[in-house]
Amino acid sequence: MAVRKKRESREQRRYTRNATKQGFVLRRPAHPGRILAVSLSAVGVIILALIWGRYLKEQSDEYRAAQERGEWTLDPETAVAIPVDVPDMRALAVSPGGNVGDILIEASHEGVIFSLTAEDGTLAYRSFLGEAAGLPTAEEAIPLDEDVARVKKRGLRVVCAYEITWHTVERPADRIYRRGMELALLRECAEAGVDEILLFGLPSHGETLEMTSAFLCDLRESLSDLKSPPAIGVALSATAFLSDGEDELYVGNTSTAHIRKVCDYLAMDLRARTAEEMAELLPRIQYAYVRYSLRLLTDAAVHAAAEEAFSHGFERVYEMENNN
Repeated sequence: MAVRKKRESREQRRYTRNATKQGFVLRRPAHPGRILAVSLSAVGVIILALIWGRYLKEQSDEYRAAQERGEWTLDPETAVAIPVDVPDMRALAVSPGGNVGDILIEASHEGVIFSLTAEDGTLAYRSFLGEAAGLPTAEEAIPLDEDVARVKKRGLRVVCAYEITWHTVERPADRIYRRGMELALLRECAEAGVDEILLFGLPSHGETLEMTSAFLCDLRESLSDLKSPPAIGVALSATAFLSDGEDELYVGNTSTAHIRKVCDYLAMDLRARTAEEMAELLPRIQYAYVRYSLRLLTDAAVHAAAEEAFSHGFERVYEMENNN
């Protein structure tokens, strides 16, 4: 007779299953020191990051506060500068035959600026070309080359400023004649031995931009045979340095960059700005100033405007009369 196996109770079966399972056992880490070191390093990095972030924020807040107080200096690393072959200097406008003794005594400027024409367009210096063409010339005008030689003997650099007008003439034939006349006048100016020719009035936007580029190329070509041709600078309004479509940040636009390729340097014309307006504007033009190695033009009658620029590290400042 078969013997029936006694059936285990539910409690016994559960006990048997649990008895065969391996229990969870806490073991000591193999390298407790290494784990502790990693944990402490992670905590240290987080603390250092928090401290550095707070420091940078404090520095940023202090920089903004210093700017608001007017206590800041130009950062030369604001942009990568496009190099120019013109030395940094301060220059002051001087009338024909004007005294430069004070400049030398005070060592306040390294150069002078002569205007080739008066405000009404009259030639400020005697010109063989001007006389031949019947152009109006100031009474008792002296030859430009004599004035240039006089000043350069004193160790000063000479800049000749000229207002371009040919593009404002309506009749094509007259415009062509005026354009050729102005090229010839500038050639005569260069032959007088000036170090720089600074041009005003050139258009810098739209279709006229190509006219400006062509004129500058022709001018440089006409001076290429000179032993030491002067550097050619172009003065543009402050708005010309705005980014395309931007109203606040002065960083330079495509038109400005295009003109820079066909001249030796650019100047930002700020002669209409007061000292207070300069103080507000200067922080915003740092990029353009550094990027294009700009000269800043200020009103010679408002010396405080130039001083405002100097006080913040803007060293290339030309002081001229504001004829606008």
